[in-house]
This record gives sequence, C-alpha cells and structure tokens, in this order.
Amino acid sequence: MIKLQPLDGLDPIQEMKQAYLGELVFPIDAYWQTAVVDRAPHWLITVDDKPAGYFATAAGKRLLQFHITEPFLPSGVALSGPTRLIVQ
Repeated sequence: MIKLQPLDGLDPIQEMKQAYLGELVFPIDAYWQTAVVDRAPHWLITVDDKPAGYFATAAGKRLLQFHITEPFLPSGVALSGPTRLIVQ
C-alpha cells in the first residue's frame, strides 16, 4: 500500500534529498533549494511501510520537487496529460 505522510521537518528524508541532488545532471540554484523548496511542505512516500521517496509542494499543490528511491523506480507508472495531486 502506498501512503503519503506530511513531514514536520526534513530530517527523515535528508539522505533522499542528498541522493536527489547528487543525481541531477544540471546545477540547481542554491536560493531556490534553500529558500523555496526546503521551506515548502514535504511529504514522505512509503510503500508497504518502507520509505520510497518524497515530494515537496507549493501553494495550490504545485509540485516543487519529487524523488523516488532506486528500489522503487521500476514500480513507477508513466503519466500523460494533466495530473492533479490530491492529498487528504
């Protein structure tokens, strides 16, 4: 089962955030990362209670950052067309 858990801080996903930054093939603006993304609401993605990734959202539920860890990448589904994040 896939669960989305809101986070109060970034400690539980620090290793995943470092992995995300290490996998980028282009530079990321430090201001964008620290002042915008790191201050946004973050969510932990778990699959069968195992950490599988995270995402960060902005106002209006716009996706700022999204990362899935390596073991769970083959489970991904390609999305096409408009996609809307609904979190309850």
